[in-house]
Amino acid sequence: MPFASGCMLIIPTLKLHAISEPTAVETALVRRLHQRDEAAMLLFYDQYSTMLYDVILRIVKHVQMAEDVLQESMLKTCYSFPAYNPSGGA
Repeated sequence: MPFASGCMLIIPTLKLHAISEPTAVETALVRRLHQRDEAAMLLFYDQYSTMLYDVILRIVKHVQMAEDVLQESMLKTCYSFPAYNPSGGA
């Protein structure tokens, strides 16, 4: 999209992936997180932290801040699972 000055606006593209139905393993993990199972919290962290960290780092562009945001996000996610209602979406 050209501006009046002749400069071009470059908009980055995002690769969106279809969200699939949860697997039996994911459903069991959610059930265990509802029960505040500490082993499930560790499994959740091991399974998703690298992917989440990569996204956070791209957003904040600062390693220490990305690590802090990841830690806070994972803790809040794990400890809020008992209030999560899968059928209600919140």
